[in-house]
Parts: sequence; structure tokens; C-alpha cells
Amino acid sequence: MEPRDAVMVGDSAIDIDAAHNASLPVVFLLNGYMRSPNEAAEADLTIADLGDLAAAIEAIWAVGRPRFSKST
Repeated sequence: MEPRDAVMVGDSAIDIDAAHNASLPVVFLLNGYMRSPNEAAEADLTIADLGDLAAAIEAIWAVGRPRFSKST
């Protein structure tokens, strides 16, 4: 697997920052370890249920590289 094929799934602002630092798209899970709803603002997509993850990943790749990814 190449880094360009990866997606980060997280539930905190730290996870979003880590994804951005690694140039990865990030899906934010709302029902995880979240201190504030504002944490989700910088995610590429937000989901409320882990059952929605596959569709979220498909949506990310359907529109191309997310906004925070560096071009390689």
C-alpha cells in the first residue's frame, strides 16, 4: 500500500492534525473521543456511525485527493 492509498480515521483533533501532517485525508468519527464539536471542522468528512466508514472512504476517493493532501 502506498501512502496515497491511505485514509486516516480519527475521533479527536490530534488525529486530524496527525492526518494532515502525514498528508492523508481524514474521516472524523463523531461518537468517539471528541472534546468539542468544533474538532470535526478540519476533517475531510465526518460520520456519526462507524457503519458509514466505507461510504465515506468511497466519497473521498470519488472526488480525488482531499484538500489537505500534498501533491506527490
